[in-house]
Amino acid sequence: MEMLSLVGSYLGDTPNLRFEWSLKISGPEVMPRPEALFWITNYHGAHISGRYDKLHRLLRVLDCPIKIVDQARDLSAVSKAQGLMIPMNGCPDSSKLFIHYHDPFEQQEERLGLKWSSGHLPDKIVYLFRFFEDGDHQMLTAIVHPDLQNLVKALLTEPRLSTSGYYIQKKGTETKEIYITYPWHPALADVLPALQTCFPGKTADLLTGYAGHFYRQIGFTVWPDAQPVVTVYFSSGYKGCWPTDFETFREIVRVESFELNKKIKALNAS
Repeated sequence: MEMLSLVGSYLGDTPNLRFEWSLKISGPEVMPRPEALFWITNYHGAHISGRYDKLHRLLRVLDCPIKIVDQARDLSAVSKAQGLMIPMNGCPDSSKLFIHYHDPFEQQEERLGLKWSSGHLPDKIVYLFRFFEDGDHQMLTAIVHPDLQNLVKALLTEPRLSTSGYYIQKKGTETKEIYITYPWHPALADVLPALQTCFPGKTADLLTGYAGHFYRQIGFTVWPDAQPVVTVYFSSGYKGCWPTDFETFREIVRVESFELNKKIKALNAS
């Protein structure tokens, strides 16, 4: 069974399921990363253990290490979302599980990324969320790759970000990436000029084809990474027929995030 069909057989009827994919911008390349992410969400603290159970059964079918499955089960009661990222190349042992939960001891939000491969222990990545405060703009600009600093400065002039925040991705003690969060799901067209200034020429032309997509986050590699990379994340709720291919998956996200953007604009205008 193909990967999308397999996921659909377990999660296709799950309420409040979300889809996510990302676009990698690097030098001359503008490429959708060949990965589909499925989020089971529980932002209002409902009792949804049955929905998480479906995900955990799917993880075992994908040969996910029992250590990861047990951790996901243990955190179910405090999870705001758990998400499975699957590769579109048909190789299930390069999948990744994300767990977004409220730590009752630290009294803060945590997000884990757990990636496994055959014969290896899972890699653990931590995502630390922070609301924007005084000084954060300067700090974030200073730690991203030097070739991305002007881009980050330009993006941080958006006034609506004052009520939003950012994630810092860490592997051990090392900072790997930062991600700015855009809760209103703006169109990529809104930041296209800044992106095209940072990535001119052929890359700028390729970016134009994604102007009508609506994004949730933008990620940046940090210094001293050798290569400046920007990753744009697109996500939405899921409606309609289950996707049979990655192109259809991305189109569902484009349509549903456009509708979400309209609803948010209407609420802000009222």
